[in-house]
Amino acid sequence: MTLEVYKERSYARCIKDSYDFLAKNLWLVTKIMMPYYVLVALLLTLMNSVFLYVNVRAVANMEVETSALILAVSVLPLLLLAIMFAQGRLFMMYRRLAGLTEHPASWQMALKGLAGCLLAPLFFTPVPYMFYAWVMKPKADAAEAFTLKATARKGFQHWGRMLGVVLFSLFLFVIASLILCLPYVTAVNTYFASIEGQVNFSDPIDIPTSGYVGMMLLCVLAYSLILLFSIFFQTAVLLRYGDIFQRKEQTSDNKSEQAI
Repeated sequence: MTLEVYKERSYARCIKDSYDFLAKNLWLVTKIMMPYYVLVALLLTLMNSVFLYVNVRAVANMEVETSALILAVSVLPLLLLAIMFAQGRLFMMYRRLAGLTEHPASWQMALKGLAGCLLAPLFFTPVPYMFYAWVMKPKADAAEAFTLKATARKGFQHWGRMLGVVLFSLFLFVIASLILCLPYVTAVNTYFASIEGQVNFSDPIDIPTSGYVGMMLLCVLAYSLILLFSIFFQTAVLLRYGDIFQRKEQTSDNKSEQAI
């Protein structure tokens, strides 16, 4: 499994190379990342089941038990930890694929995964460039250039070039996520229609217990596949960062040669 991160690419090439990377290495990427993603999906499904239970009680005009809300709140720290280590494992994989010899400890990468989660709403800003510059730290001899002030300046300089790939890859990711969620959303709507029919019109509930279990399994599967496909979006943005960095390095080398 290889991924040439630091290479000059066009906008379209970043998208295509990201897709090719995921398509050609799907089994290996799944083997590495899916245990983390399944854990995250299970915790998300547990929260979904709690909210589904609360909504069903509300539709039936029944009082919601406090224990259900406590369970949902108690799952949040576990969910955050699972996402942290999943993202940390992904960033570690990126560093190895990029040929970087220095590999931080797992907990350090997990903290960077937490930072990525917290900064995710800012992907339309210069933050993606700054974040990947911090995560990858490409070369030791350029370490002094990777200060917050320097990366912020470069982030603003290359904002437009990053934004194009971010928007298009995010659009494709959202479309794929909606398709993957469709079976689960259909099952939930059917379940609620059955509950409302029973409450409002005394219709019998035709959904067996196995149907509810199947709906939760659909939820786990949908979340797992969405998280797996999110690698496409993250890899495309990473490749754009690598393109910008490589062009900058090439420009610096050309200036050095001219000076000599």
